[in-house]
Amino acid sequence: MKKITTVIAQAIVIILSCASVSCRTTNLNSAAPILIPAGLSTQEVKLAILSAIYPDKAPREWTPMEKMTDNALKAAFGFGYSKVNRSGQWFIEEVKEKSVVAGFERGKYYFRVEFIAEGNQLIQRIDGSRNLEQSNNSIHKSVFDWLGEMESKIRQSMGVISAMKAGASRQ
Repeated sequence: MKKITTVIAQAIVIILSCASVSCRTTNLNSAAPILIPAGLSTQEVKLAILSAIYPDKAPREWTPMEKMTDNALKAAFGFGYSKVNRSGQWFIEEVKEKSVVAGFERGKYYFRVEFIAEGNQLIQRIDGSRNLEQSNNSIHKSVFDWLGEMESKIRQSMGVISAMKAGASRQ
């Protein structure tokens, strides 16, 4: 009886340890493709991605006082201050013929994703990461939360471009 109890206890420990590891990671290739609205060219899709990552059309000019304050903060806090500006944000790393490569960084976590326009789909391919338990076929599930937020912004941006294009063709 004691032997059965020990075997059951060991089985429970193994199951729980496997469950705790798998709860933190998910399939690396589980990001669903984003459907591209009919009539959008690859260039327009790339523009939509860029607009989703950088929604402001043009950076505003800083006043002399803002520049002076920014320089003082950089001098006082050094690298830590500069790092805050990029933490938790998306940024463009590369623009290719049919894709845009973007990075996301939040604190010590970073991943890189390539958005590839293929036919009527935008494929999301994770290209690398840091501190996100990435292996050949899995990555920390938080990546897909962050990727999902960007997916929503890209869909909205493609919708705006599609609507503008449809409105322009009616006139």
